[in-house]
Parts: sequence; C-alpha cells; structure tokens
Amino acid sequence: MIRKILLAAFTLVATQQAVAKGEEEMASFVSFLTEPAAWRSLGTLDPGVEQGVPHDVYRNSAVIAATIAKQGVNVPYTRLATDPQQAREMFKSYLTSVIGDKNFKADEKSCGIGVAHLYSGILAQYLRSRGPKWVNPGLSDQAAIEAASTAAGLILPARQALATLCDTWRYREVARAYDAFLKRIDGEMPYLLNQGLPISKVRDDKILAEKAASDQLVVAGERSLERRNNMLTELSSIGLKIADPYAACMDYKSDPTALQKNQCMSNALNAEQIRHTTSFKASLAGVSKSRTQEIVSKHESFNSQYYGICNKAQAAGKSPDESEQQSSEIFYRCAFVQLRKNEAERARTPIKTDVQLGADLYTQSQTLRVANELTDESRTMYLSLLQQSSELGNMDAKLALATANAADLSDIKSLDMAERLLNQVEQARGTSTETVELRNKISGPLQEYRFAHSPAQLRKTHHASMASGSDDAERAALAMDDMSRAGGMCDNLVVQAYGYAANKNMDENIRVIIITDKLIGAAAKIGCIR
Repeated sequence: MIRKILLAAFTLVATQQAVAKGEEEMASFVSFLTEPAAWRSLGTLDPGVEQGVPHDVYRNSAVIAATIAKQGVNVPYTRLATDPQQAREMFKSYLTSVIGDKNFKADEKSCGIGVAHLYSGILAQYLRSRGPKWVNPGLSDQAAIEAASTAAGLILPARQALATLCDTWRYREVARAYDAFLKRIDGEMPYLLNQGLPISKVRDDKILAEKAASDQLVVAGERSLERRNNMLTELSSIGLKIADPYAACMDYKSDPTALQKNQCMSNALNAEQIRHTTSFKASLAGVSKSRTQEIVSKHESFNSQYYGICNKAQAAGKSPDESEQQSSEIFYRCAFVQLRKNEAERARTPIKTDVQLGADLYTQSQTLRVANELTDESRTMYLSLLQQSSELGNMDAKLALATANAADLSDIKSLDMAERLLNQVEQARGTSTETVELRNKISGPLQEYRFAHSPAQLRKTHHASMASGSDDAERAALAMDDMSRAGGMCDNLVVQAYGYAANKNMDENIRVIIITDKLIGAAAKIGCIR
C-alpha cells in the first residue's frame, strides 16, 4: 500500500515537473513571438534565413513539435522529402491518396507525417490571419486584408487533415496538444499585437537596417570586383596587362554612398586624362599646323564620343538598387578603357610627321606613274599626290611637280609654278643637272612672256594700238603717256590709264575723269610728269 502511495507521489511530482518544464518551453516560444523576425520566420514555409534564424516547412514544424514534446506528449515526426522545397507537393500527393483510401487507418507514421507537414503550415496561416503585415511587412493595407482572409480560410481544413492523420487513441493527444498550443498563442495575441511586437519593432528595424547596409556593402564589393575584372579583361584583349588603376579607391569599403570612392576614382581618371593628352600632344611633333588642326578636331570628337559611350554604359549597367553615385564606377572604368584603346590604336597607326607623310605620298605617286601609262584620270591622281607631298615639303615631289608643270611651254601659269618650285628645291638642295636643265627649258618662254607683259612694253603696245585715239578717254591716256616720264611706277600709271581708256563698258566721262584727275594727279605727286 505504501509502495503504491509512494509511486503515485513520484508520478505526481514527475507530472508537475513536466508541466512546469512544458510551461517554461511554451513561455519561451511566446517570448520568441514578440520578435517581428519570428513572425517572418514562422510565417514563411519557403527555405531561408531570417536574422540568423533558418526556416522552412520542416524546421518550423520541428520547433513546434519540440515545444509540445516538452509538455510530456509523445510527438512523432516523419519527413516525406529530404528537400524542403519538395515537401508541399509530396505531402499533397500523400494526403490525396489517404483521403481516397477507404481502408486507411491512422498510425504513428501517418501522424508523424501530419506533424512534420502541418504543424508549421497551420501556425503560418494562423500568424498570417492575425498579423499579415508582421509576416510580410511590404503588404499594402488592402493586400493585408486579403491575405488575412485567405489564411483564415485555410486553417480549418489543415487542422482537420491533422486530426485525420492522427485519429487513433494513441495519437489523438498529439492533435489535442497542438490545439492547446494554438489556444495559448491565441490568448497571447492581444499582448503580442498591441505591445510585444511594436516594442521589439524599433530594435528589429535597426537590426534589419544594419543588415541591409552590411549586405549592400557586400554586394557593392562584389559588383566592384566584377567590374574591375571586366575592365582588366577588356584591356587584356588589346594587349594591355596592367594593375587596377583604381585599386586604391577600393579601400573605401565603409562608404555606402560611394562619395569618397568616386572622388578617388575621379582623381585617378583626371591623372589618366592628363597623361593621355600629354601623350597625344607629343605625337604631333613634326606635324604642320594645318594637319594638326584636323587631327586635334578628330581627337576632340573622340573625347565627346567616349563620354557618351560611357554614360550609356553606366545607364545600362546600373543595378536597380544602385544610385547614380554608386554606379559611377562603371563610367570611370569605361572611360579608362576608352582612353587606353585610343592610345593603343595610335600606337598601331602612329600619326606621321609631315616628312614621313610627304615621302609616302611621293612614293605612291611614283608607283602610280610606273605602273600605269597615265590616262587623264590617273594623271589627275598622280598630280594630286605630288601636290600633297609638295605641300608637306617633300623636295622630290616639288621637282617632279615642277617637271610636270613644264610640260606645256605655252602654259605660262604652269611655267611660273614650275619656276617657284625649282627655286624652293634649289634653295633646299642647291643646283643640280636636273634643275639646271629644267630651268633652261622654262626660262625662255617665261622671259618672253614677262618682257611682253612688262609695264614698259605694255605702254608701248597700248600707245601703238590706240594711234591718235577714238574718244576723249583714249586721247586723255595718250596725252598722259606723252607727258609722263618712262620707267617704274610711271609706266604702271600710264598702263592703268590705257586700261581705263580701253574699257568701253564704262561711261566715257567717268573714264576721262579717272585718267585726268586721279591717275595724272598720282603721277604728278611722284614726279612722273615732265
């Protein structure tokens, strides 16, 4: 009898201890629900981590089962899938087969499957029905109302499914214990929703903000590394293997606005632009002003183009969660690549000096002349090449062009050009057999022309052609000729008078006035009138 009393006493004490332990575990769970992160974690069945707390359908069910088991309830637990992502579909198939099986009888396995798949689902829907915005803070008011209504409608079918899977004298206690668990949480809801959760929200928001900022810096670092690698790969494709020119700027890891980083990159790009400009100017040595203007104009066009290219690259590469400031790295890296590409292109096809280009053009002209019997078209091209080469100071081209201009001895304009080219060649090189022969060839026709068109000769020619004069203007010109001394400016003024006298398109009186007033007056001032 005493033994039975002692056994009953020990059983009572053990039961009281189990109840106390279960109450402590339940209180701990309720305390956990004062954290907004707990609602997001327990209200979400998809695998993930919420502020360091991993969650999925199986993890969440296991937490609830452990809380209930601490109250002395034997809670079975059976997973259908190793991957939580597949749990929902596999449980749906299992439940469909159970409902369709008239001979189904609940057992430990079926109840364990119900626990593993429904504990978390029922609680998630319950939390969504009571506080949808705590589970999903991004919901609008209308969306929250709809989410709560949908969740509330899913709770009863899920609880009925759990009761079906645990419908045996041995495991009905599992379903009843879960009902008690939900009732306890329901009793705590006024406190949780009105006091517990709001109190924890400030701290939770701070933690989330710090985590978001930390995550943002990590993501920014990863993006920066990717952009660095892309830049170096692009430079490598044109044969440039260099260290990251912006490496020092990557040390600003605790700079969420990227202000300091961008200032550093801007300074680095400015230094590169100065180096690039200095290199470009050095490449213009030995280039004439006229050519320099054209080359500089093209280079300025490149500067405008690469800014546009890199602005577009920044707009295209900017991530949705990045500000303009944070995505500026794309522009800076793109600009560096464009500058180095331009420099590499200049290295492949360097700007030729006037001497080099003149020699090339002369060589082209001679190749054309040797390879072809010059037609009108090829001759035009040949002369154009010689002209360009000559303008760049190539003496061989000047001599060849002088020879070409001396071909027609009746073309005084071409002969005059040939003489000027010969003068330049002889001034630079001195005389040679070739230049002497060419000068002898053109000197006769030029001298004849110049003599015939000299002021003294023209004065005689006009005087003879006008005889006694056909009008007052011609007579005035003849009179001026008779009274003027010979030579120099006197001859020039008389020739001008003959020119006006012969211009029948001008009124006679006007011609007379010009000759008698202006030209004779001018001749008198310089002592030409005898």
